[in-house]
Amino acid sequence: MAILRVRLVEVSVDGGRSWRAATLGADIGRFSFREWRLPVSFAEKGKVLLQVRATTNSGEVQPAEARWNPSGYLRNSIESTPAVII
Repeated sequence: MAILRVRLVEVSVDGGRSWRAATLGADIGRFSFREWRLPVSFAEKGKVLLQVRATTNSGEVQPAEARWNPSGYLRNSIESTPAVII
């Protein structure tokens, strides 16, 4: 079985209409978190939906909706966070 690693992290600041690649930090192990960074600026103030998704080294992209299995695992969907730009 191949070990899946994060190859790419993408961020959307417009609710998923467009995606930008983030800069990845070091891959420090199979079960560790992976740091990523993406400086952004906003043309307007107001409500936004920030989203982030990862792609594995085999090309699997996190789906828009979770695909739970019977044991309650595989909640691997795109993470979304509403924010207000002031």
